[in-house]
Amino acid sequence: MTEAEEVKFHSRLKHEFIKIYLDFYRINVVKNSITKKTPLPYLQIYDLYAAKGLCHCHEMELADPKQSTWPGSALIAAQCIGEYPKSTRLFLNSYHPDVQTCENQRAALENNLKGYFAEYPTLKSKTEIISKCIEEAIGDARRGLVPNYPNVWILDPYDPISWDVISSIANFKGAYPSRGKMIERRPELIINLMSSILQRFSETNPEVTSSTLGLPEDDWKPIFEEYKKETGNAREAILRLYFDRLKELYGKDPVFVLVRDVTSRAVVYAMLFCSTSESGYYVMLKHGLPKFHQFEIEFYQESAKKIMTKRKTPGQQFLDVGSQ
Repeated sequence: MTEAEEVKFHSRLKHEFIKIYLDFYRINVVKNSITKKTPLPYLQIYDLYAAKGLCHCHEMELADPKQSTWPGSALIAAQCIGEYPKSTRLFLNSYHPDVQTCENQRAALENNLKGYFAEYPTLKSKTEIISKCIEEAIGDARRGLVPNYPNVWILDPYDPISWDVISSIANFKGAYPSRGKMIERRPELIINLMSSILQRFSETNPEVTSSTLGLPEDDWKPIFEEYKKETGNAREAILRLYFDRLKELYGKDPVFVLVRDVTSRAVVYAMLFCSTSESGYYVMLKHGLPKFHQFEIEFYQESAKKIMTKRKTPGQQFLDVGSQ
């Protein structure tokens, strides 16, 4: 059984995006609480597409073996919950429609978590692992949710997520006191939006776009064409449509980055962050994005050059494996 999920190297970028925000809780929120002597909020993390938790890239193995394996979203979340003093829940859904693949995937995840359970003594009791389709997983997750405190949901699917899933989670609303009044809190969402797929399917398979936007084609298509005319870009039009839908729930556009493949030419997907927390939104916009772009330039692009060099090596063969 393979303990790591085989992925393409651009997945390293999406995991860095996730890590940057969870580090905000793991490091910054804790430090501020100590400095200002203010109470820490409770924290829960939900990863609904946890897979094996550990990632491996075949091309990077050939180019630079030391950089070929890294923690995926589930292990990044495990570290955060393990180190955050007032964490209460780590919910991991590791599902695949093929029964045997699902069993292997979950077993790998459980094995990859053992080291984290050993390092953080309270983590195992806070962790729940299930293997259910996304609709059922949301129901299980909801039963243990404490919506009045911060809860982060990681949505990194293999296929575009339906709008029903997004809106269901976003409407798990709570509230918290601030300056003498109650402020609405919605779950914080980290979404992998497969913009390249939606861009291709906007003409050939509009039902996929309709499901992702939660709108009938007659409603979104005229706006899509208008945005495409304004921007000259189908991908930009798709993003603007999706941002409009998220803005209906969160009151503002998401913080986002575009993830490109190792050639730096093709946009594979967009990583989005949504929050009703002004501090969370601000820290990701003003501090998270610069960190991400620094990592992209100093690590990802330099590593990608090694892969491209290997691709050009005579007689060197690569397996184009993994899509995430």
